[in-house]
Formats: sequence, C-alpha cells, structure tokens
Amino acid sequence: MINVKMASSALGIEALYPMVCLVRKFRILPPNQSALDAEVRNVQDMIGRRRESGISDGRNLFGEKRAHLNLLKNFYKNGFRRHNNLIDAANIVSLSSGVSIGLHDASSVSEDIVVELSSGGETIRPLFKEKSEKVPPGQLIYRSGDRLLAWIGAKDVDSDDFRILDTTESAMIVVLGNEASDEAVNRRACLRVLSLLRLSCPHAYGQIIPTIRDKISQSSCMD
Repeated sequence: MINVKMASSALGIEALYPMVCLVRKFRILPPNQSALDAEVRNVQDMIGRRRESGISDGRNLFGEKRAHLNLLKNFYKNGFRRHNNLIDAANIVSLSSGVSIGLHDASSVSEDIVVELSSGGETIRPLFKEKSEKVPPGQLIYRSGDRLLAWIGAKDVDSDDFRILDTTESAMIVVLGNEASDEAVNRRACLRVLSLLRLSCPHAYGQIIPTIRDKISQSSCMD
C-alpha cells in the first residue's frame, strides 16, 4: 500500500492539504456513454451565471492562476469540452467546487507519492509534449519515486508519463487544495469525482490514500 508523504520542504505551506484517491474497476468511456449529460448541463447553467471577471482573482501559492481558473477561462471561451467519463467528471467537480484536480494513470505507480518543493534538478514531460522541461528550484511538485506526476508553480502541468488513456483501468485523483479549501473540502472533491464516475461505471472502487506529514528527507531527483 502506498502513502502520500509531505516532504519537510512542503510542510510550511499552510494552504496545502493533499488528498489522493486511488480508483480501480472502471473503464474509460466516450462522452456519449458517460451518463454525465445532466451534470454537464447543471454546471453549464451554474457557471454561465457567474461573471467572467471573477476568473482573474485566484492564484496558486506561487502567484500563478490556479488550474481550475484556467479551466474556467477555457469554459467561457469554448464551452464545456467533453473528453471521457473520468476527465469530464473531474472537470465538473473542479468548475463547481473551485479546486484544481489532477488525474493520473496509476498503473505504473508503485512507490509513495511525495509532495515537496523542487530542488532544481527535476524534469517533467508535460501532457502531449515530446520534450521534457527542467523544473526551477522551489516549485511545488509531487512524484512517485524519481518520476514527477505534476509541477504546480510557474507552470501548472501534469506529466505525460501518467496521462489518462483509453486503456486506463486504474487512476489517481489528486486534490492539493488552496487557501479557500481544507482537508474536508478536498476529500469531498475526490469522492464527488468518484460518484460521478460511478454513473457510467457503477462498480468503480475508490480508496483514499493516507497522508503522512512526518518530516522526510527531500529527494534531489537529480539526473
């Protein structure tokens, strides 16, 4: 059983309450089989009543727009873009709750998830990109072993190495939180994604991964 561990470098970030849910026993389905049409209409109506000017206020811990605000901006420009039953569920919850949600294929995750600040020696290959990018020091990241799953900071990107594919059968839902959320809010967001996924995959199984806040040594993740 893997755990989520907060490295000593990240323990001082007060607005950080990592919540990770490991999901199994589901299939990735196209939008027309996702059973989410009503939920999509609901979030479209709710977001449509908000003023677009509100999307400029929220920033992450590093002064950059939080991922859900970029999602909201894209919604105002293009509407709710459908992908599949898991990604659509996460986007519905992110738009309605105001928290950023990461999704990662969990099939190759066998080591603890470590949340920490980067040392400057880490690299990540962003979603749908061929080349890796070097992560500057002092950026919020989380990894499994020496492989980064996400970089939150100057850029807010997930790793293509853990991209959700049509063949994905196990996934991680990750909510780190922000200054407007707490552990309970982040937990509800994870479980809400799971409940929406169950509309198309009733037997989907989710398990919250324990978070350990004991101080651990920060890995350099140097090449």
